[in-house]
Amino acid sequence: YLTSRRFTSRFVSEHRAKQMDALRAFEVDLCHRRLVLIDDVNGLAGRTATQAALVRLRERAHGTRTRFVFTASRHPRELDGISPRLRSWFMGGVLLRLKTPDRGWLEDILAERARSYGVGDVEADVIDWVLERTSSVHGAVEVIDRWGAASAEMRRPLEAEWLQEIAPSVTATARQEIIRRAKEAVAGHYGVARPLLDSPTKVRSAALPRRVAMYLVYRAAALPLKDLGLAFGLKSHSSVSRAIQQIRADRETDPALEHVIDGLLARM
Repeated sequence: YLTSRRFTSRFVSEHRAKQMDALRAFEVDLCHRRLVLIDDVNGLAGRTATQAALVRLRERAHGTRTRFVFTASRHPRELDGISPRLRSWFMGGVLLRLKTPDRGWLEDILAERARSYGVGDVEADVIDWVLERTSSVHGAVEVIDRWGAASAEMRRPLEAEWLQEIAPSVTATARQEIIRRAKEAVAGHYGVARPLLDSPTKVRSAALPRRVAMYLVYRAAALPLKDLGLAFGLKSHSSVSRAIQQIRADRETDPALEHVIDGLLARM
């Protein structure tokens, strides 16, 4: 499993360091895998060298048992900045549209995640407790991971009453709390006035902090773009989407921004 960002950074770092043996070893290793999953290929847009490396990887894997799975937020025809050869590869395979998990599906995901800790099955009221407090897949899995780690430490599956101890930050107003924390963390880090993050502004120094704050909320709360935009005074879905995509792209080329975002997420 690799994110497109991780694939790009591995390829670019070793190519710049002229570590061609290491790069070839990386490609050979992937071609000996049964399944290679590369997530969020939107991040490959405009990265011609990385795209060429991916096409070369496919050619190297020809005739082997290796199978590739790619994920993206849009249909391959709608991906911008993708080379014709790579797009053809995407279009030539099986295309599936993954729906947002409903409650039943999410319950199955959390139960399977809990079983992976080897402490026994999770009680239904534990999963109910989690889903009553967060509708975010990422957030729900994070709480179950805390449950699993604590249960493994206690050597028994913990009851729902323990969750408030191991996941106190998850509340009925989790989304509002995440928005508040994101704005406070970003305003403090960049030294901008908090109100500048609440609505569109022509203050240039607030442009990047606003995008970063939106990205943090997007990552932490998985808000629909409409709700995310309203939290920052935006009514256009496209404006929100562009802000998210811009930060995604900048993280791949700016290690300093990557470090900042990781630090802000940890602080939240």
